[in-house]
Amino acid sequence: MKLIYVLRVTRLLVLAGTVAVALQWHKRSSDPLPAVGAPVRAVWHLAAMGFDNLVADVLFLQFLQYFGASVRVQRPVCGAAPWLELITELDPRFLGAYALGTMALADAQEFDAVERLWHQAQRALPGDWRVPYQAGMTLFLFAREPAHAAQAALWFRRAAELPGAPAEARYMEARMYQVGERRQMAIALWRDIYLHDERVTARAVAKKALQSWGVPLPPSP
Repeated sequence: MKLIYVLRVTRLLVLAGTVAVALQWHKRSSDPLPAVGAPVRAVWHLAAMGFDNLVADVLFLQFLQYFGASVRVQRPVCGAAPWLELITELDPRFLGAYALGTMALADAQEFDAVERLWHQAQRALPGDWRVPYQAGMTLFLFAREPAHAAQAALWFRRAAELPGAPAEARYMEARMYQVGERRQMAIALWRDIYLHDERVTARAVAKKALQSWGVPLPPSP
């Protein structure tokens, strides 16, 4: 019994030390993020001592403070991808970390890291329409290149195919094909929305998009 008690106390002390280290981030919020390679990530996994979700929460809260400080001084957060990967490794189903983390990465124009993190989220949360939908929204908000807009369209398509997805997913898919200069794909989807979408506003937007390209309107349903 004494041994079990000692082990439990030791585990809690290690966890407390891990949390204390994480809480130092707010004192360094104006400095670059410390590097976190594979060995450091392995140490964090061991230090979590089975409380992976708790440590992920603490690290994410400190990341939010760091991100907020960067926003205040209008400086993008660079080098955050390894920390966000660590947080989501500790808690693979942490949707909020994926959503806000990828926004920070996209703000820094680190789109390869954005894609990696969302694919990680998709593996952890298969069948959850929020993952591809939020991935598309991240690119919609921050992408500057047509290729990124076209990638956003693919994410919205994946969302639209999943149960529970909002009808707006198909509208966003068409819009991103249009921005991404995928003319034929955009036209095909806008035509389908114009013919079959029950929402008057969506059909009106589809009609306007088709007319802007000089595409003959299909017979009104």
